[in-house]
Amino acid sequence: MKVSSFRCTQKATPRAKSHSIGSHTSTESEDAKARFRRRARCGALLAHCDAPMKWVDEIVVDAAGGRAEASLYVSADAAYLADHFPGWPTLPGLLMLETAVQAAAALWQADCTWPISDPWMDRLEELKITRRVVPSETLIVLVQLKAVEEGTASFAARGLVAGESCMRARFRLRAASAMDAALATCRCSTRR
Repeated sequence: MKVSSFRCTQKATPRAKSHSIGSHTSTESEDAKARFRRRARCGALLAHCDAPMKWVDEIVVDAAGGRAEASLYVSADAAYLADHFPGWPTLPGLLMLETAVQAAAALWQADCTWPISDPWMDRLEELKITRRVVPSETLIVLVQLKAVEEGTASFAARGLVAGESCMRARFRLRAASAMDAALATCRCSTRR
């Protein structure tokens, strides 16, 4: 089983060529099926993750299972809490969704033999926020790949805080270029 892990850092730094998305900065032999963990800096994996804003702390990808898990610790001094809402700080629902989208993009990229550059959200089918996420809590987002077709990939996501549901979403990502779309469709769809 192939498991990859990506960690965004607060500050983007220049990368050496060996730290590209396709390379591994660390490898662990966890089982006989050669599980590995791959770490990349914010910006190397998630093109739309703009430093110094940090939207995801860690993404763990299980490409063989079509699943990913992302975590985001909500710090009391996070800039996005300043006006959302004064005196009653709450993680914005859009950032919950962004956590899911980044995990889905990492999953789609790990699932394909050809790297997909800059996948973007093509369609949001459902977003339901069912609980506030407040400072000092950690949002865990579980993402499942549902389908890949015509250069798009559909996902379902569920957000949890301490095991309690706080968010549900269904959305579709699209490959940024026609070449990526064609390659993503023919290489990924054969795995499902």
